[in-house]
Amino acid sequence: MLPKLITYTRGFIPLSHIYFIIKAMNEMASELNETKAKIIAYAHHGKKTWWSWSEQEMNTLGKLIWKKTATKKTAEEHFQKIRSFAEKSIETAEKLRKKNLAILSNEQLPKAYQEFYESCKEAHALLNFDIDAIDILPVEFLKQAVRKELSPLKENEFLDIYTKLTTPIHTSYVSTEEKAFLELLERMKSKNVPLSTLRTSPFYKDFQKIISAFWWTCLGWENRFLKKEEDYISDLKGYEQKVKDIKKKIKELQEYKDVVRKQRQELIKKYSLSKEVQHRLEVFDTYALLHDRRKEMQMRTMYSLQLLFTEISNRTNIPMDKLQYYSSEEILSFLTEKRTWNEPDFKKRQQAQFILSDEKGIHQLSGEQAEKKIKEYYEPDHSEVKEIKGVCSSSRIAKGKVKICNGAEDALRKIKEGDILVTGMTLPDYVPSMRKAGAIVTDEGGITCHAAIVSRELKKPCITGTKKATEILKDGDVVEVDAKKGIITILQRD
Repeated sequence: MLPKLITYTRGFIPLSHIYFIIKAMNEMASELNETKAKIIAYAHHGKKTWWSWSEQEMNTLGKLIWKKTATKKTAEEHFQKIRSFAEKSIETAEKLRKKNLAILSNEQLPKAYQEFYESCKEAHALLNFDIDAIDILPVEFLKQAVRKELSPLKENEFLDIYTKLTTPIHTSYVSTEEKAFLELLERMKSKNVPLSTLRTSPFYKDFQKIISAFWWTCLGWENRFLKKEEDYISDLKGYEQKVKDIKKKIKELQEYKDVVRKQRQELIKKYSLSKEVQHRLEVFDTYALLHDRRKEMQMRTMYSLQLLFTEISNRTNIPMDKLQYYSSEEILSFLTEKRTWNEPDFKKRQQAQFILSDEKGIHQLSGEQAEKKIKEYYEPDHSEVKEIKGVCSSSRIAKGKVKICNGAEDALRKIKEGDILVTGMTLPDYVPSMRKAGAIVTDEGGITCHAAIVSRELKKPCITGTKKATEILKDGDVVEVDAKKGIITILQRD
């Protein structure tokens, strides 16, 4: 029987890509995180994916992180290790992305994969577990520390101040990319160069530089395909139409960090907050930056992996939409061992899969056996629940209809202006839907996660870390999202 789990949901994430992470964590997570960290569960049924950590292992790591980041010296040592592994993985992914895989022999291609895995496994074993753990117990420890120093403030006042204090002094890659495009538009506007002539204008090189820096931001766990130039030009047209005062918007983006820093400094001075609390806030600032770095690392490595598997697909004549239900080792075996294609086996995998990683290794179930496990662990009855609590991530309130989104594509299709976007977590490709949503609610994450940071920049109500919002709520439910209190109230069931 599985231990108590912390579970997150996504749209369909193929085993071909997620197995890379499961294997890395099974091999190395305990060593790198200096604690027992072996239990992971992955499952998919239809277009929905479940990802689970052991709650006990996650809490143990959370306590260790709190201890390891207690001083500036120990915190920097910890962060430096995370940064170095992330940089190594990004560099390796970039080399593979630029490699001409077509010229490699059938013997060289598996070697290229193995070299890639060996170079990236440390980053995936350390960052995936560590950065998720910060949003569980350490967030609670921080909240308790701040509450103690703000006592005896009433709860509503405390939550408002706490949310402002814990807003990371960090500009997300979403805003950084937006600012780059807006500055390009402003320069073109100052020279009276219309967007229709961008490709033949002196500004085309600047346009290409922006794409080169941010090409990975359109990717997500469910989306592994890049935007085309036409898509970016369409984005520019959207900015041109929607942003009434480009200079003003650029200034807001430039000054965002200074505004947040000033707000925090004023609160620190007003309430005479201790050096300890100030240090802890700075630790969470760093974790906000590392959240973004992890996303970049994940998306870059997953895209390079996609290129390698696509080359194997071409050589074996097995379509990628079939290979994606197999682990990386199994995909390689179709090439190196000329493994025979088994249609009945594929159909079972397509129906459902359940993967458990533990101390004994990695175990796979598919078809009806997988469905049975999924029903056992991921389909509880929440019909009587009227209220959901989470982490206050943006001090605003909104009401609207719920749209449960299993992935960015689902969100793009379902979210209309003012809807409440409810999902496992958000990634770069969620941003267009987040802009339209009236509020954002996620199962996972905390004050440093993507949803929290982007929602603040978009001035949207956001509650993260609810754990089970995607299970409890249903499409069409009317809810109030009170991000000041961290409470979602179900006003009407669909």
